[in-house]
Amino acid sequence: MNVEDVVPSHGNSRKRSRSSTPVPTNPAQTKRQLQAAVERDAQLIHKLSNEETRNDTLNDMLKLSLSHDPSFAMSSDSLLQTLAQIVKECLEWNEPHIILPEDKDSKDVQDNAQAKQELLLKSKLTWIQAPTPRLTAWFHHCRQMLGTRRVLLDQASLQTLDVILVILRNLSYVGANLRLFIYVPDILAILGGCLYERPLEYKGTDSSLAGTGTHLALAAAHVLLHLAPYWDVSGQRRTVDRLFYRPHTADGGPVVPDPESFGWTANGGWGFGGAYLAKQHDSKEDTMENISKAFLLAVASTYLESAWSIFGPLGHALTDPSTPRNVLLMVLDVLQELINVARIGVVGNIHEDDEEIPTLRAILVHMPDNLLSRLVDCLYIPRLGPDAIDYVDPVHNVVTRVNPLKLLMGYEATVDTEVRDRVLDILVPLVELDAPRMAIRLGHDTGAIRVRLFDALVPAVTTTVGRNDASLLATQLLRELSKTDANRVAFQYIQSRLVTLASKDTRVAHLVWNHLYKPADRASAAGSEEGDGRDVSSNGSGDEDE
Repeated sequence: MNVEDVVPSHGNSRKRSRSSTPVPTNPAQTKRQLQAAVERDAQLIHKLSNEETRNDTLNDMLKLSLSHDPSFAMSSDSLLQTLAQIVKECLEWNEPHIILPEDKDSKDVQDNAQAKQELLLKSKLTWIQAPTPRLTAWFHHCRQMLGTRRVLLDQASLQTLDVILVILRNLSYVGANLRLFIYVPDILAILGGCLYERPLEYKGTDSSLAGTGTHLALAAAHVLLHLAPYWDVSGQRRTVDRLFYRPHTADGGPVVPDPESFGWTANGGWGFGGAYLAKQHDSKEDTMENISKAFLLAVASTYLESAWSIFGPLGHALTDPSTPRNVLLMVLDVLQELINVARIGVVGNIHEDDEEIPTLRAILVHMPDNLLSRLVDCLYIPRLGPDAIDYVDPVHNVVTRVNPLKLLMGYEATVDTEVRDRVLDILVPLVELDAPRMAIRLGHDTGAIRVRLFDALVPAVTTTVGRNDASLLATQLLRELSKTDANRVAFQYIQSRLVTLASKDTRVAHLVWNHLYKPADRASAAGSEEGDGRDVSSNGSGDEDE
């Protein structure tokens, strides 16, 4: 590979601020710990390969992963690959056979490769479709087997899936395992597929066939929450690892799969090309500057396909009305963590460029309108209660539970504060990622103002339940929405209610009169005009007297 293929002919990248990603617990292993882990993992893989000892081994792994001392740090990705293969067997997954023309240089093959590349790099499509046909087929299969066809799975397979996902969740608590999770495409695909799990009401007499829980989706969302700070949709960090990290020479460094495929330039085999790449490495950010898109795809294409595929399942879990509340809360936490990662080093507006791989910020601000509408709807969901009755939302058919006594009470006694506070913590930084365009999208729905959003924000600015900063977040969101003239009609819609609240609350009065409507400025401007008019009239009368 030539240096011209690595470095684009033009373009300057502005240096971003230092990452605030938290350091994981126990991120590395010593040589003695690594050797013990190698022997332990080899025994576990051997027992998992035998169906007679598989169940006992899974139970032992579950107990071992639950213990806090010592931590279950893996020696390689072999154990994860074995667990992924067992999950595929339980879900009855068969790899699709893609038939290609015999001539690999034919135009059809080139067109297919070009279409695959375009789909992978489009931030607007990643919420709708998986980046590859294989992942599309996999998610469709998971949606069927964990949804409508779940009763066809035997009880042993369901229990095996539950145990494996709990093991993966426990392993994700160990910082030394996080890079292994990131680098195994099958694990990321399984986590995304499990988000399609939905509760199924079984009305038969055999309770063993019920399987109505959503343990798989909850555990998968929990793992994704731990991996979110390390999510890299640009391939920069993975490229840095491939080029400069040498696991066999780094004492106590992070464990990665196939160590021989890392550290390409560390041994000096690339000559001046390796020296040039080293100069483009930002060690604080773990990124490469002035590196072409073709080079990033050549190094990290397999990882990018898996990293980009997770947004479709996340969007489905958020927009599906049948998503259980505990899964919804966990997925909202994942989305919030991704937004926090995307906020690091935000500079300027977003511009799509075919010569660059879109960033996580571009993916988030291009989320579809139905996902934004779902987030707005979550600002007001009736609160759960022990003595509640079934409630069906006539618009979205969201089944929840409402206390009949609370129907006679006010806003704070009826709203689900946990969901509301999480959504507020998402919408405020989301608008800031691409202001004011995101404020316009959030304030409007198909050309009309989003009435449900402003109706939910008005009582939230004076709330005293939930998180301490819930009212401050609602206030900040109103301020961000008011910065664009496109939302002026919406603020006229809620003006009378805000003025009423301002007469009772000093903080709301400060928001209304100093940020949203500012009557003092208009009064001073009108007063100055009247003063100018009086001066003119007096001067005129004086001239007449003279």
